[in-house]
Amino acid sequence: EVLLVLKSSSFIDYDCTMLSKNKDIAPVLVLRKHYEMKLSMEFRTFVVNGKVVGISQRHPEHYFEFLEDKLNEGGLAKLMEMFLLEEVIPYFPLKTFTCDLYYVQQTEKLYIIDFNVFGIPTSPLLFEDWTFFEKLLKENEPKEAIIKLVKSQGKIVPSYNAYGG
Repeated sequence: EVLLVLKSSSFIDYDCTMLSKNKDIAPVLVLRKHYEMKLSMEFRTFVVNGKVVGISQRHPEHYFEFLEDKLNEGGLAKLMEMFLLEEVIPYFPLKTFTCDLYYVQQTEKLYIIDFNVFGIPTSPLLFEDWTFFEKLLKENEPKEAIIKLVKSQGKIVPSYNAYGG
């Protein structure tokens, strides 16, 4: 079963190619227990130089009516930012990265799903493309994270050209 999952992965070829170019990194296969997660509670956060600059809903093909209120008035965006600033950034070896988070409403806890590189091949999701962040940081450093959500019902799918795929 594991081999079948690896063969069906769209990133396994890329990851193996990158590993073969860098002999200093020993490959490690990490298997995680499967959990049923609500798509509405998955987020990608964007961290640049130790500062949270962006938060995007993780599934841009779905509209969740309640999400905007939950992130803003409900304080979820601030909770994610504080979690990253206090629990992740001080201990993570990189200062620029993306981090996928999952929020459990019942316990009001955040969990790390995954870390990814800041840039290609990681999807910028609802941000136009990776140059968005370059322009943003050149103009001025944002005072708080920019939040991107699907604002209305309809089919919205990110451009795979935005991240080289």
